[in-house]
Amino acid sequence: MGRAAAQRLLADGWTVTVAHRQPGTTTAGAQSVQVDRQDDAAMDQLLGQGFDVVVDLLAFRAVHSAQLLRNAGSIGSVIMMSSAAVYQDAEGRTLQGVSSVESAPVFLEPLSEEAATVAPDTTTYAGNKRGVEIALLDSGIKTTILRPAGIHGPYSPQPREWFYVRRILDGRKVFVLGYSGRSSLHPASVDNLAAMIALVAQNPGHGIFNAGDPGRPDESAMVSAIADAMGAQIAQVLLPGMAPIASPWSLPTPFFLSTERAETLLGYRPVATYRQSVIANVESIVAEHKAGALLGRLSDRFGPPGLGCQVFVGGGAGPFDYAAEDKAIADLLN
Repeated sequence: MGRAAAQRLLADGWTVTVAHRQPGTTTAGAQSVQVDRQDDAAMDQLLGQGFDVVVDLLAFRAVHSAQLLRNAGSIGSVIMMSSAAVYQDAEGRTLQGVSSVESAPVFLEPLSEEAATVAPDTTTYAGNKRGVEIALLDSGIKTTILRPAGIHGPYSPQPREWFYVRRILDGRKVFVLGYSGRSSLHPASVDNLAAMIALVAQNPGHGIFNAGDPGRPDESAMVSAIADAMGAQIAQVLLPGMAPIASPWSLPTPFFLSTERAETLLGYRPVATYRQSVIANVESIVAEHKAGALLGRLSDRFGPPGLGCQVFVGGGAGPFDYAAEDKAIADLLN
């Protein structure tokens, strides 16, 4: 996400400084600063230099918002990357910890920014994010909050497309999808997010905006886009209930966001559909896999081993348990 935002801001004529923890992370044309976000003194030194806009992609807890607030006099405006995980349904269910139909949130329409959210806390991802949102919005700093759901892009730390890319690489021709293929975690490409960031940088301080790719791409449509990006011919078996394997999109009720507010107030227009942007995602995943670099960087803290991202509702089989899928197909034929 950071690279896409930096490249877009550079293209718009901004002077960009990219702060990062790992060595060797550079963006052509940008100043590069290596800093640990957990090091308050180092962050104060960096932020104290003064910036017209701070794009904060790593504000997860109160300590991070406090760094910004301490240096408010040196900051023109803040763009904070939050998450649609802060939304909760009428029963208090969120995207966190979904593992069954009963625990999955139910949203019948695309969510607006006025939808109910979790209360701030210091123990959950969503509660921490909500706490940071409130602290910044109440601070007096010109603040914009972006709430995407399923961020995707080349070399993503959570490459959801790997769930289906690996199947194609393994020669699978038939994919089994639950909930009639209508499941979704609203995707948000890094290029669309970067376009929104660029607009906000020029027109700061308008509060909260949802962010997502255009339309309502469901799992069936995304699978077709992934297969087409790989030049693969596949078939889909659509089950009315859960599939034998939970996927990164398999919510019983699809999760979509309304981006009408950004379109109206900012003049936001997406630069790419999911089908267009997923091509680069797939190319990067395949390239990393062929180089032997993909599996080593997938973190089990995000999801099942070997997948590296959150999954939702399914029959309990592992992400690449093809025997479970074959059994589901055989049961339909018998």
